[in-house]
Amino acid sequence: MKRKHIAKYLFRLPDGRYQTEMHEADGVKRRRTHPTKKAADVYIAKTLHARYETKMNGGRKTPVRYKMLDAINDFEKSKERLKRRPATLKRYRPIFEQLRIFVQQHGIEYVDEFTADHGTMLFNALTEPRVDPRGNTDVVSVAAPKTVNIFLQTVKGLFLEEVRRGHIRKNPLAHVQNLPLPRKKPEYYTRDELAAFFAVDMDIAYRRAFMGLLMSGCRFAELANLRFEDVDLDAGHVHVQPYEGFETKTHNAERKIPMGEDLRALMDEIYSNPLSEIYVFASPKGYQLRERSLLEVCKRVGMKAGLSSRMFLHKFRHTFATYLVRGGVPLEDIKELLGHSSIKETEIYAHHRPDDLHHQVRRLDGLLSGKKGQRS
Repeated sequence: MKRKHIAKYLFRLPDGRYQTEMHEADGVKRRRTHPTKKAADVYIAKTLHARYETKMNGGRKTPVRYKMLDAINDFEKSKERLKRRPATLKRYRPIFEQLRIFVQQHGIEYVDEFTADHGTMLFNALTEPRVDPRGNTDVVSVAAPKTVNIFLQTVKGLFLEEVRRGHIRKNPLAHVQNLPLPRKKPEYYTRDELAAFFAVDMDIAYRRAFMGLLMSGCRFAELANLRFEDVDLDAGHVHVQPYEGFETKTHNAERKIPMGEDLRALMDEIYSNPLSEIYVFASPKGYQLRERSLLEVCKRVGMKAGLSSRMFLHKFRHTFATYLVRGGVPLEDIKELLGHSSIKETEIYAHHRPDDLHHQVRRLDGLLSGKKGQRS
């Protein structure tokens, strides 16, 4: 037996079920089977309504409504699935928590209810002065531009994902611009400071760690996770790569760092008397280095050395880059050595170049007179 045409779009099948055949909102004709006539009628009504909405929206499909809190939870979980570093995930948590508070305060139940005006209000809330949340009512604080930008970047990413998922058509924060960031010159240790620092008596494990940071330009996490299998003494390089429980900061951060003479001598010393079976740079007891502990030692040594400048671990990385620039190494090469994702990150060291380029501009001397110095 063939199906029986009993109404527009609707057929009855020999087995008692019902079948619909109609163009849906996307313009594609589809045939669907339903257990009862009531279910088929409901489908037809919904499809006709969707077609009407699409027509009223200029042919665009009406987005599916999605709960705002569900969208925040989804995006937060996506960050966890990407296996972000614990420190990075910790930075995200207050952002998502503050966003939840904001949408609840403004009664935003669905993603499509978050408008461009809400985006402006969120930006204003982030940038306005506020009383110190720690309870000191006499102190009014303003969020740092970098903190505001990280917040905005995260929320924009959330709504961009909602656009991809078809829940909204446009990012409601698309019009909100990041705050300009002051370009601070990176702090670095002078030659005299380094000499005074390493003249202080300290445990060999800590001395090795500080020298490793200085000579490799590694971030602390990269150095602390460096294993003996990452060191190729024959090829003369150190391989920075991810491990279980450790992800490099960016894709570009996975790199091979060539060893200079001093770093090679340090590696030879470590190989002759290792403190750990796994980690190249380890604690005095052979455990993996901890950032807070090493920072405390760094400050303590700096105090004993009589140094008045700020003491912090990342300053060794700045020092590595600064003296490479002063030595005439191109920024593009330093970018690769540091594992920066963009040359813009490396350009913060560019201010060290002018004094070292006088001999280069002297090549123009005599260009107009034809005297010595002119080059064809």
